[in-house]
Amino acid sequence: MKLYHAPHSRSTRPLWLLEELGAPCEVHRLDVAAKEHKSEAYLRIHPLGQVPALVDEEGPLFESIALCMHLADRYPEKGLAPAPGTHQRGLYYQWMLFGATNLDQTLTEIYAHQRFHPDDPAWAARAEAARGRLPQQLAVCDRALDRREYLLGGFSAADVVIGSLLLLGERMGVLDGYPNLGGYVARLKARPACQRALAD
Repeated sequence: MKLYHAPHSRSTRPLWLLEELGAPCEVHRLDVAAKEHKSEAYLRIHPLGQVPALVDEEGPLFESIALCMHLADRYPEKGLAPAPGTHQRGLYYQWMLFGATNLDQTLTEIYAHQRFHPDDPAWAARAEAARGRLPQQLAVCDRALDRREYLLGGFSAADVVIGSLLLLGERMGVLDGYPNLGGYVARLKARPACQRALAD
């Protein structure tokens, strides 16, 4: 397998999961500043020119959360995804899609306004709307972690996805007031696999 990765991007998710799995994979760092991700060669792998992308024996795949789900299923003996057809599997899907459709969009719009578009009125309006959604979304995560170390009880690929977003939230300073999230993020950051992925 080969993972196309750019530091400080969503490709950190599958990289972190690969580290948790101990799975052999070549990691190719894309030079985003040089627009390597927009090259003709890379567009044949990811047609939108985004990261990450993963190439396995049968061809390319993209979308970071899809890659995490695929990798967890590819190594079932590692126990990072519940058995199909179980309630736990349903909760696993729930958190994966909650990350994709709620928390990722909300945090990204706030972060993009702060970091890249601070003087753009359109981005300011988007960020303001996102700030209105964020407390409810963080409260959902906080309640799920009441008396639990991880979202499903034991560590799973869902913690990589939601955890990666909450790590961003911590850097943005938006996790104050949610008593369970601080401990959760600390536990994730203490995992050697997370540390290796974030160091890349």
